[in-house]
Parts: sequence; structure tokens; C-alpha cells
Amino acid sequence: SIECVSFSPDGRMLVVVRNAQVHLIETATGRARAFVGLLPENTSLGYRTANAVAVSPNNLHLAVAGWNGLIHV
Repeated sequence: SIECVSFSPDGRMLVVVRNAQVHLIETATGRARAFVGLLPENTSLGYRTANAVAVSPNNLHLAVAGWNGLIHV
């Protein structure tokens, strides 16, 4: 299931966190451009999950926040 989404500041990419996997999708074509990786497991909950994702203003950095309060950059 989709956990969270965010557009890049220039609108050219959509970041989708789905099933604890981070994907970059080109908005013009809908094609997957990159797979960033799998989120670390939340040991207190026993599964991987995210509740927010954001792209930096210069499109160089991606941050994913987990339900455990950790932010992965």
C-alpha cells in the first residue's frame, strides 16, 4: 500500500513510499526513474513504515520520516 507521496519542487518527479520502498517516478511519463531503497525496520513495531516524505528545494536530497520519529536522508 502507498504510505506517503511528495512532488519534487520543480514538479518533474513524484516520490512514492509504497510497502516501505522509496520510488521516484517521472511525472511527465509516469515511468519509474529510480528505486531508492527499503526503509529500515522499526523494531518496536516490527515492520517498516513511513509517515512523511520530502524533497529538498534543490532536488538533491530526499528525507523520509518514519513512525518511530527517525528521519532518513
